[in-house]
Amino acid sequence: ICCCKRRRGEPVTLSAEPYSQTNDLRFPGTSSREVPHDFRAEKGTIGSMIIDPAVIGTVSHFVSHSDFLDERNAVFARVIFEAWDKNHAMDASLLWSEVERRGLTEAAGGIEYLSELANSVPTSAHAEFYAAHVKETSRLRGLLTAANEITTDALTPGMTAEDAENRALSRLYRVANVAGVKANMGDAMNEMMERLD
Repeated sequence: ICCCKRRRGEPVTLSAEPYSQTNDLRFPGTSSREVPHDFRAEKGTIGSMIIDPAVIGTVSHFVSHSDFLDERNAVFARVIFEAWDKNHAMDASLLWSEVERRGLTEAAGGIEYLSELANSVPTSAHAEFYAAHVKETSRLRGLLTAANEITTDALTPGMTAEDAENRALSRLYRVANVAGVKANMGDAMNEMMERLD
């Protein structure tokens, strides 16, 4: 496995591109604020793996397909990672053949989007940086989801404070566990429980 290290400083300015799909990125209850996302980082991550399959192993340590907000990127990521897990060879042609075999061509945005991904980065040297940024925005979305669920619980008639607190801790623990920061979250929860006592 080739572990491509990020160079000093940011390789590019990462900012969100207009969402080309039909999904509404606005945060619930607001008219202008959007959920955390960075489609350039998502494209950079997938593009890096397409042009240089040697970085797939490295990228897989940072993200899973569920960390990609754009459905098209999630489809490609899932196919790539599953092929990697099975030690199957992977390049752009083989990737598209597998997408076709699974009947996911429309969900993946068509072969034109595959070409766009492959041309989105000139090199795979910054694959780790892109993947880490994708994970960061995914974790923030997870926290927002948990926060919404916690709010709903707190506003539910008949919900006791103790039950709401237990459900809140469970949801936050789930987010931290998925993000790979379980140990730190455990310490934070222990501290919180001590304060509640």
